[in-house]
Amino acid sequence: FAADLHDNAVKDPAAPGPISANYGFSSTGLRWRYDDRTYRSNTLAGYMYQWNRFNIFSGFDLDLTAHTSTLFHCSTWTLESHEVSAGCEAQWFHVPVRGRLPVIPEDDAVDPDLTSSEVFDIDQTVDLTTYALFLQDTVRLADRLHLRLGARAEYTDFGAFDPIVMPRGDRKSG
Repeated sequence: FAADLHDNAVKDPAAPGPISANYGFSSTGLRWRYDDRTYRSNTLAGYMYQWNRFNIFSGFDLDLTAHTSTLFHCSTWTLESHEVSAGCEAQWFHVPVRGRLPVIPEDDAVDPDLTSSEVFDIDQTVDLTTYALFLQDTVRLADRLHLRLGARAEYTDFGAFDPIVMPRGDRKSG
C-alpha cells in the first residue's frame, strides 16, 4: 500500500508526503501424523516470521517484526461412542517494535495537527511464552448428534496474567 499526499502542506508542514505500508510473512514447519483408526496423533513444530512496516509522511514510522515458534501435540483415542482428545501447546514470541510516532490528541479531532504534536520514540522488545494443556471428550449420542465437552488451561509469562481454565463445549447435529 502506498499514497503520496501533498494537499495539507500549508496547514500542517509535517503532514504531507508519502504514506506506505508493507507487510508479509514466511513460515516453515515439520508435522508428524499417525493414524491406526482407534488412535491418532498430530505433532507440529513450526516457526513463523511476520513483518509490518509503516511509513507516515516524513519522519514517522513503525516497524513490527514477530518471530513465533510453536510446538503442538494432540492425541485422540476412539473408544466406542467416545472420542477423547488430549494435548499440549507451547509458543514462544519475540517481537521487536521500533518507531517514531506522533501523539494524536484525544479530542477526536478529524484532522489533528502533526507539526505541533508531541512525538515519541518506541524501541521495545516483547518476549513472551504461552503454555496450554487441553482435554476434551466428543460423545456420539446418535448418528447425527454429537456432544463435545472439555477444558483448556493456559498460562503466559507476559504481564500479570494468572493461569486460566476455559471450558469447551458444543453440539453437532445435522
